[in-house]
Amino acid sequence: MSYPNPHAPMCYWHDFTNKVGAPNIKWCEETLCQVVSEPANTWTNFSYMIFAYMTWKMFQHDDRPGFKHFGWSMFFMGAMSFVYHMSNNYFTQVLDFVGMYVFLFWIILVNFKRLGWRANMMGMWSKYLTVVAVCTAAVHIMYRMMIPFQFIVAVLGLVILIQEGLLFKSKSEAGKSYKDFILASLFLAAAQTFSQLDLHRIMCDPTNHWWQGHANWHILAGIGLYFLVRFYKQPQILRK
Repeated sequence: MSYPNPHAPMCYWHDFTNKVGAPNIKWCEETLCQVVSEPANTWTNFSYMIFAYMTWKMFQHDDRPGFKHFGWSMFFMGAMSFVYHMSNNYFTQVLDFVGMYVFLFWIILVNFKRLGWRANMMGMWSKYLTVVAVCTAAVHIMYRMMIPFQFIVAVLGLVILIQEGLLFKSKSEAGKSYKDFILASLFLAAAQTFSQLDLHRIMCDPTNHWWQGHANWHILAGIGLYFLVRFYKQPQILRK
C-alpha cells in the first residue's frame, strides 16, 4: 500500500511526488496545479519566520550558551514547513519534521541543562544531531509501516511539559514568572485545535486559499513558540 499522490497528472509536482512518495496526511486545502500547491498553508509559515527574527533580536546579545540557537532553529522550522506545503510530497514532509526536531530538541536539551545535566551546552552538538537523525529515521520507518509519525512531535511536546513540571516542583530558578509559558501553552492548544478541526474536516472549505484550519495552526503556533522562547529570556534561567 502507498499514500495517494495529491497532485493531478501533468501538474508541477506530480512526477516528483511519484518518485519520492506522497505525504502521509492530506490537509483540507485542495492541492492546486501550480508551483505553490497549498497557498494558505504555505504563506502562513511566514509567521514562524517573523517570530524567528524577533527571537533572534531578543537573544542577539544574550551571553548564555545556546540561547542564540532559538532564533535560527525557529526560522529553519518555518522554512521547511513552507517548502513542504508548497510542494506537498513525502520528501519535503520529512524536511518539515526535521525542522520541528531541530527546534524542539534544542528546547529539550536546554531544559536538561536546567535540570542539572552538567554537559556544556556548546559541547552537546553531537548528541543534538544524533537525536534529530534518529527521529528522522523513525519517520521513514513509520511511513513505510503506515504508522502516523506525527505522534513523535506530540511526544516531544509532552517531554517539554514534563521537564517544566519537574523544574516547577523543584522550586529552582526562584522568582521566574510562568506568564509567558502559560500564554505559549494557550496559543499552542488553540493552534492544535484548529489543526485537528482541519484534519477531521470539521472546519473545512477546500477552495479557500486564504484561511484554513491548518494555516491557523502556523500563525497561532508561531505566536505560541515566541512566548515560549520569551519565557527563557528571564534572568533566572541558566544564569551563571
